[in-house]
Amino acid sequence: MATAHTSDAGQTLHSNDWWEDAMDALKAAQATRGPVAETRARKYGDSYRERRAAMVFDVVASRQRGYLTRVLPMVERFERRNLTLIDLAELGPGDDHGLRSGEADTMQCVAAGLVRYSSEHGLSEEDGVRAWAVGVGELEHAPDLDPYVGAVKGIGPALFAYIRMPCGADALKPDFGSIAPCDRSGSRSHATSTPCSS
Repeated sequence: MATAHTSDAGQTLHSNDWWEDAMDALKAAQATRGPVAETRARKYGDSYRERRAAMVFDVVASRQRGYLTRVLPMVERFERRNLTLIDLAELGPGDDHGLRSGEADTMQCVAAGLVRYSSEHGLSEEDGVRAWAVGVGELEHAPDLDPYVGAVKGIGPALFAYIRMPCGADALKPDFGSIAPCDRSGSRSHATSTPCSS
């Protein structure tokens, strides 16, 4: 019978005095909130169905902004223009959204990349964005290798992961906002300033 091998990193984690409490907290959270979270995650891929221009706007505008207080109101204003993904690719988002330098270009190029992917693969917009998002999963740590979205200036690993999520792919967005929950669960070493996800 084979025995499980624990890596040096695993042994280091297990040797911390907070490890057992952190694992107990994670198991308790999974037991109580896991099923609801899993259901919500499955539905998230449809959150921008037939509204892909707004999805691109949301993703790019979310960088270093408060999501609920800043980004969602910006997306709501943008959606009043009723632009399709093709419109965004051809026209850009417009000038009246309070975007930072370069963000309008990033939005336009991302939209163009998704439209191009769909067209080159003979897919509808909805099928195309999903196929793209699922198909580039192996590039999550090297998004610039993706010629459609990942190589667009202004898209790094976090936004690359984030745009794949509302397209219907499984992805984890690196986010420093997760440090506080890690602190509360004890899964972050307080001796260093390293977030629990690296």
